[in-house]
Amino acid sequence: MKSAVRFSVGGYQFVIDVALVQEVLPASDSNLSGGYYSWRDSNLPVIYLAAQLGCQAAEQQPMVISNSQQDSDTMFLLVVEQVHGLVDLHTDQQSSLPTTLESIQNIVESVWQISAAESLLLSLRFPVTSWYRPDGFREQS
Repeated sequence: MKSAVRFSVGGYQFVIDVALVQEVLPASDSNLSGGYYSWRDSNLPVIYLAAQLGCQAAEQQPMVISNSQQDSDTMFLLVVEQVHGLVDLHTDQQSSLPTTLESIQNIVESVWQISAAESLLLSLRFPVTSWYRPDGFREQS
């Protein structure tokens, strides 16, 4: 079992390992903009997940994320729509990405289904440098 932070962007539900989340910041009333965010004497690169997915987010809630558990020096600000809290995930609930989600396979490495009634929870692919594009998500050719 592992614990993860559950969040949403557009119509998608995501999870990220809680060990990678350094801090969840308050939702912003005003739109965040720009490529960097000042956090604890560091300028963190900002990733707007909605832009990467080609969708709109009604709200913006930022999270400070480490790119890996081994290297906390490579942090970034991940801007999502809403953080829903913690969820416990069991390995028997994980599966590969269904073909219906092939358009986001660069961003998502696997899916979790915690109950039959729940929507699929998408697990982000790390490191983010494997899919992040400053000008938005581009499908592989």
